[in-house]
Amino acid sequence: MPTFVGGDTSHTYIDFRGCKEEQSIDAVPYPVACRRIHGTAGWTGVYGLSGAFDGWFSDDDAHVPIIAKMSVYVGSVTLELVRWKRPGWNPPNADQPMTANTIR
Repeated sequence: MPTFVGGDTSHTYIDFRGCKEEQSIDAVPYPVACRRIHGTAGWTGVYGLSGAFDGWFSDDDAHVPIIAKMSVYVGSVTLELVRWKRPGWNPPNADQPMTANTIR
């Protein structure tokens, strides 16, 4: 997809097929049901963000970012969800099947 960064136009390549994966984060006492995306930034952003990146989003209709991993000048960084303000939403539990009553 075309990407506009710092006055320049480039491309970001993203695989949205997203296989299902569980992720553990400190803010949640159970494994979170996620969908993984993988991509490549054809540009350089803040702190040298560039190249391959991965992201895990909640496997529900909210698609909240849970974890992101990316390359920067000094190596790599991992971003992790630490809190949320969405009323009635909690990360989907990978150990429990989703039901009609699950808030999405």
